[in-house]
Amino acid sequence: MRPDGSVSPRVRAALMAARAAGLAVVLATARPVRVVRALAADLGLGGHAICLGGAQRFDLDGGRLVGEDRLDHATATAVLGALRAAHPDVLVVAEVGLDIHVEHGFALGDWGFRDLPAHTVRGSLAELDPGVTALLAGHAHVPLDELELVAGAAAGGRAAITRSGGPHIEVFAPGVSKGAGLAALCADLGIPAADVVAVGDHRNDVEMLRWAGRGVAVANAVPELLAVADGVVPANADDGVAVLLEELLASG
Repeated sequence: MRPDGSVSPRVRAALMAARAAGLAVVLATARPVRVVRALAADLGLGGHAICLGGAQRFDLDGGRLVGEDRLDHATATAVLGALRAAHPDVLVVAEVGLDIHVEHGFALGDWGFRDLPAHTVRGSLAELDPGVTALLAGHAHVPLDELELVAGAAAGGRAAITRSGGPHIEVFAPGVSKGAGLAALCADLGIPAADVVAVGDHRNDVEMLRWAGRGVAVANAVPELLAVADGVVPANADDGVAVLLEELLASG
């Protein structure tokens, strides 16, 4: 996506050309299924998607989850309690399956929501059981580094904690990453890592680029990703994904 959240005509055309050539195009994102389904429909993509940073694998054509990893209730509760103890007004949202759980004081504008989706449950996050797919925690005045330290100490190695560029940290079940999610999906589809080309821009893409046969970063990627990439294409704003797909299609 470009900085304004749109997808350029060139990228759209390249995605359609890749699909027409028989390539499996997989959207791998920190976004939840409800957002990814809308994006895929807008782009005319089917197949599969990796959602919530690798915690979910979704069949876009069948409209169903084909895999999910959940953070256990005890760890989620410990992380939530530690965050609240350290910063009582921390804002926390929980993704549970295809639902989003928010507490009664949650304001639409806090994280840029125009509206809450249909699958919204309001209530105490402390009551969630048997666990959550993802906990998202942010604070208007506390750095994300601090929130990550608090969550990490509370989890004690029983959770994966990362960021994807939003105003929050993301807490998942241990081992969850885009790389692990893509590896699991490709195993189901019979696609070896050597045949996979992955492209990303943020810290939560590191494991995915390491796993793929060829890992590519866009020029505006964070330093951690540029350090592990096999190659670099132009920035998001300059149609880097289209450049990569056009190169792949031209090379046969």
